[in-house]
Amino acid sequence: MKTIKVIKVIDLINLIANEDEIPKRIKIRGNIFEWKVTENGTGYCNVEKYKGYDWLENYISLDNRDDLNTNVEIIEENKSIEKIKITFTTFDIRDKVNEIIDVINEIKENKEEK
Repeated sequence: MKTIKVIKVIDLINLIANEDEIPKRIKIRGNIFEWKVTENGTGYCNVEKYKGYDWLENYISLDNRDDLNTNVEIIEENKSIEKIKITFTTFDIRDKVNEIIDVINEIKENKEEK
């Protein structure tokens, strides 16, 4: 399952300009783009047309106010909870906590499949 957060194109541009957490995958106007670094440049490339280097710049105009206010969906893969790697000296609860983490991750995976 994917977590989706919605921002405006102008907010996405600010993230990129500030080199803040640049989203790896986005969806705009029904097209999914991935952040790519290639010999042809760096930016968002259409996942379905990657071989043709179909960049996000072909879909939006920075001169168009409507385009700047267009919604962008940030697509993030759900991450599993990592197990505890430290050892407790007084109470060895690590194994019980890790069992709980396994159950949570299994529930998340089953939910994603539906």
